[in-house]
Amino acid sequence: MEPKQEKALFDIAKDQGGYFSLSQAYAAGIRRNQIYRAVKQGTIERVYPGVYRLSLFPTGQFEEVFAALVSMGDKAVAANDN
Repeated sequence: MEPKQEKALFDIAKDQGGYFSLSQAYAAGIRRNQIYRAVKQGTIERVYPGVYRLSLFPTGQFEEVFAALVSMGDKAVAANDN
């Protein structure tokens, strides 16, 4: 993956807990085979079908929430009922 593509992917993932969707990666000009190669190298983790996580992001309390939101698309929201 080129540095420009890595930066674009980072910019997408940084506000999503390190997660991104395959469609977001495509929109940034990243091809499927580049994602698969990064998964094999360990720089990207496959979480769900079509949902990935940049390995450099630390894990946190809301991992499942971020992954679920990314899997549901741009209009998805999460709420806390406390």
